[in-house]
Amino acid sequence: MRRLLLSALAVVAALLADLRLPLRTDLLALLAYCYGLRRGPSGGIFFGAFLGFLEDGLSASILGPAVLAKGMVGYTASFLPRGFFRWSPVLGFLGAFSLTFLADALQYASLGVFWQAPTTLGQALAAAALAGLLNGVLGVFIRPRDER
Repeated sequence: MRRLLLSALAVVAALLADLRLPLRTDLLALLAYCYGLRRGPSGGIFFGAFLGFLEDGLSASILGPAVLAKGMVGYTASFLPRGFFRWSPVLGFLGAFSLTFLADALQYASLGVFWQAPTTLGQALAAAALAGLLNGVLGVFIRPRDER
């Protein structure tokens, strides 16, 4: 089943690359999501903030928006396996999609408030939704440590 899903993902990625759309995935948010699921809130927020610091440091903007966004992803992801829901691939998709979308939207809002808006709000939300969808597909394969 996993081979079929990975094959379908490869075909979709190849088709999307052929369309020449401005698609991107936020792999740093996905790493913070995975680390938060496996290591808990303190590990997730520190690793996410570290990844955000690297992203902000390597970009030509102010330090802070990515630190805040990736730290929020790592911290919030640690609370997904707890609570009312039993872990499933659907919850993995929804968690990766929603946290990536919120991180990108928060990063855009922070840049707009403290520096300058990089693009229009509609384009930013569309890019965040597409990045969330791509990360959501990859989030199906990420599981918390205690789930087998």
